[in-house]
Amino acid sequence: MSELPKQYQPADHEQRIYQLWEENNAFAPAAATPDDKPPYSIVLPPPNITGRLHMGHALNGTIQDILIRYHRMQGHPTVWIPGTDHAGIATQNVVEKQLIKEGTDRRQLGRAKFIARVWQWQEEYGHAIIDQLKKLGSSCDWSRTTFTMDENYIKAVQHAFIAYYNRGCIYRGQRLVNWCSRCASVISDLEVVHQDQMGTLTTIKYPLKDSHEFISVATTRPETMLGDTAVAVHPEDKRYQKLVGKTVILPLAHRRIPIIADHRIDQEFGTGAVKITPAHDPLDAAIGETHQLPAIKIIGEDGLITNQAQEFSGLTIEEARLKVIAALRAKDLIVDQQDHQHSVAVCYRCGTTVEPLISRQWFVAMDKLKDVALEAAQKDALTFSPPRWKDHYVNWLTNVHDWTISRQLWWGHRLPVWWKKGTRGTEQEPGSFKVGLESPGKNWEQDPDVLDTWFSSALWPLVTLGWPDNNPDLQRFYPTSVLSTARDILYLWVVRMVFSGLELTRGESYDNRDFNQRLPFKQVLIHPTVLNHQGKRMSKSLGTGVDPLELIAEYGADATRFGLMYQMNHDSQAIKFDRPAIKNARNFANKIWNMARFLDGLPDQENPSPADQWIKSRSAKVTGQVTSLIQRHQLGEAARTLYDFVWQDYADWYIEILKTEGSTKVARQIFKNILTLLHPFMPHLTETLWQHYNYEGLLITAAWPSPADQPDDEIERQMISDQSIIETVRSARALLELPPGLKIKLHAPAAVISNAALSRLTNTEPANRPTKKMKPFPRPDGQPVYLELPAEAVDHLERAKSKLRVELAKLTDLLTSQKLIVENMKGKAPAAKIIAKERLIANTTQKIAELNHSLLLLE
Repeated sequence: MSELPKQYQPADHEQRIYQLWEENNAFAPAAATPDDKPPYSIVLPPPNITGRLHMGHALNGTIQDILIRYHRMQGHPTVWIPGTDHAGIATQNVVEKQLIKEGTDRRQLGRAKFIARVWQWQEEYGHAIIDQLKKLGSSCDWSRTTFTMDENYIKAVQHAFIAYYNRGCIYRGQRLVNWCSRCASVISDLEVVHQDQMGTLTTIKYPLKDSHEFISVATTRPETMLGDTAVAVHPEDKRYQKLVGKTVILPLAHRRIPIIADHRIDQEFGTGAVKITPAHDPLDAAIGETHQLPAIKIIGEDGLITNQAQEFSGLTIEEARLKVIAALRAKDLIVDQQDHQHSVAVCYRCGTTVEPLISRQWFVAMDKLKDVALEAAQKDALTFSPPRWKDHYVNWLTNVHDWTISRQLWWGHRLPVWWKKGTRGTEQEPGSFKVGLESPGKNWEQDPDVLDTWFSSALWPLVTLGWPDNNPDLQRFYPTSVLSTARDILYLWVVRMVFSGLELTRGESYDNRDFNQRLPFKQVLIHPTVLNHQGKRMSKSLGTGVDPLELIAEYGADATRFGLMYQMNHDSQAIKFDRPAIKNARNFANKIWNMARFLDGLPDQENPSPADQWIKSRSAKVTGQVTSLIQRHQLGEAARTLYDFVWQDYADWYIEILKTEGSTKVARQIFKNILTLLHPFMPHLTETLWQHYNYEGLLITAAWPSPADQPDDEIERQMISDQSIIETVRSARALLELPPGLKIKLHAPAAVISNAALSRLTNTEPANRPTKKMKPFPRPDGQPVYLELPAEAVDHLERAKSKLRVELAKLTDLLTSQKLIVENMKGKAPAAKIIAKERLIANTTQKIAELNHSLLLLE
C-alpha cells in the first residue's frame, strides 16, 4: 500500500478514477438474471445542445447520480440514460447569428444547406455539455447517449404524430398563438419572457350608436383597436350597467360593435371599460369565444398591419400606433394619455416583442388526452416529491388548452404531412393533405413546418428505451423509476411525457400493459432552484451566475456535489447558493483524506474499549438513517447526517480516543463503512481511497452496507455523558484562560472511557473523590465535575467572572434598546428592516443565554 500524499488534490484523482469506471464498464446495467432485484432506471432530462453546465444542471445531475449510485450498490440492475435535445429555436438562432457575422442568412443559403450547417455546428459544439456532466462525476451509461435528431428518434417522432392523428388527437385549425416575427415562428409559453416596460395608457372615446354620448376605453395598444369586435365592462360595475347591450361605432374602422359584460374584466384598470380584440390578446380570445365574437386579424406574421386595417395596411406596428393616435386626435377622440408601466411579452431568444395572433397551425386536442394524465395523479399511480406539486399538476391539466405543436422553423422534426402542391395556406386547404411517412405521389410536397421541440422531448423516456419497438430494454426498464426535474417545466414537459407514455404504449403491440406499466415514470422529484446568495435568480448576463465548472476546477467535483447537497432542504424549493458551503465540503474531503493517512500510520492495536462499541452503534444507526433518507429522496438531510457522523463522532471523538485506547480493526471497519456510505455523494474521493486500501473490486459496484451491529442506546447515552464531562472541562479551562500545558486534578462521575483517555482529552489528572480544594462545574445533563484549581487560577476565575458580567450588561442594554426600536418601527419602516432588527434581537438573546451559562459554570 503506497503512502498517501499529505493533501487531497482532486485534479490528481478525479479524471483517473472516472476513466477507471469507464474502462470497467461500471455504468452499464448488470445482465438480467432470474434472481434480479427490480430494475432501477432514470432518464437524464436532455440539456439543449446549445447549453453549458449551469448550477441547475449541477444540482440535478448530482441528485440523479446519488440515486443511481445508491441503487446500483443496492444490487438493482441500474441504468441512467443520457442525451441531448436539438433545441429547435435556440440552435437555429445560434447558427443564424453565425451566418449574420459572415454576411449572409439562412434564406440565402436555402433550407438544405442551412440544415447541413446546423449539423456541422452540432458535431463541433453539441457534445460539450455531455463532457461537462462527466466532470461532475455523472455515472450515466454513455453507450446509450441519445440525440433527439438521431435517425431512430426521427422515425419514432413520426410514428407518434401519425398515431395521434389517426386517433383524432391531432388536428389543423386556427387559434391564438405566440408569434415572433423575427423568428417567423410560433413560440411556446416557455420561450416568452415578460418584461416591465414604460408605455402609454391612452383613453379613447368610443361613440355610442345614435347618440352624442361615448364610452371611454383605456388601452396600451391603440393600433389593435382596428381589430376590436366589442367593448367589455364588469357586470357589477355600476358606471356602465345601463350601457351593456348597446352598440358603439368603432373609431376609424366605422364598424358597429357591442358593449358586453364579463366577470374577467378588471374594474380598476383604466376607466374600467376595455376594448376586446380576440385575434390579438389571450384574454380577449377567451372572452370572444364565450360571447361568440368574430376575430379580425390586423397584424400579420410579418409583423405588418394587414389589409383588414384599410389605410393603415403595410405599416409596422410602431408606425401604425403613431398614425392611429394622430387620426384619433384629429377627430378629437383622445381623452387622455398617461405614462404607464406594463408587462410586455418578448421572445427569450431574440428579444423581439411577441404578438398574440390568430394563425393556422397544428394542434394536439388536449381534451382527448388529459383525463388519463389526471387519473395517474389522482389515483397516486404517479407521485410527487414534494407532494404539493401534485395539486399544481392537476390544476394545470384541469384548465389546459389545446397544444400548438407546429413551428415555422427549419431545424427540427418535419411534420409527416403532405400537401397537394399549391393548396397549403389557401381556401383549398381542407382535404388537400395526407398524413404518412411517404409522399403520396409526384404532385405532393411535404409540410415545411417542424414540430415543437417539446413534442419530441415528450417521447424521451420511450424512445431512449427503443420505442416504438417493444424490445427487451423497453420491457425491462420502462416505466422508469423516478424523474428529477425543475419546476418550470412541469407543464411543458412532465405532463406531456405522462400522457404520451399512457397513450402510446397501450394495446396488443405492448403486451396490453396495465395502466401503471404505461406511465413513463413512477415518481416526479421536483428539485429546488439554485438562487444566488441574495436569494435572486442566477443570471449570466447580469453577472449574478455561478459557473459550476469553475467550482469544480477550484474545489473539486466531490466538494461541489457535497456542498450543494448539504445546502438542500427537502421542504424548500430554493437554495441560496453559499460558496462557503463548497469550501467547507472541500475541507470535509481533506478531513477524510487525513483520517485515512492517520489510520495508515497507526500501528495495529487491540485494546478494546467501550468507545469501540459506541462507534459501532453510531455507525449502525447512521447506516440505517442514511439508507432511509436516500430512499425518501431527503438527500440534504442524508448529507448532513453523514457530515456530522464523520466529522464529529468518528474524527473528533473516536479517533481522539483511539490515540489512547481502542481497536484499530474496528476503526478501519468503520472507515470502510464511511467510504461506502459517502460514495454516492463523493464518488471520486471514496473510490480513490477504496483502491488505495486494495479492497475487492470497485467501490462503485460494491454492496451497500447493512448495519453490521445493532444500535446500543445505553452505550450511546453513556458516551454522551462522557462527552458532556469533557466539554464542561474544556469550557472551564477556556473561560479561566488556563495555560494549555497546565495539568489540573479532575473528579467526574464514572466515565465509560478510561481515566487515561479522559486525562489526555482534558489535560487533567484523575482524582478518586472531590476535595475541599476542588470547585464544582455544573453539566447540562447531570452531576457536576470537580476541578482543583491551582493558586494562580483564583485570579483567573475572578477576572473571567468580571469580564462575563460586563459583557452581559452590555448585551442586556443592547437587547432592551433594540426591542424598543422594533416597536417604534412597526407600521412605519420597510418589512426587510424590521426583519433585520428581529434577527439581531434573536442573535443577542442567544449570546446572553450562552454568557449566563458560562457565568453559571464559574459561580
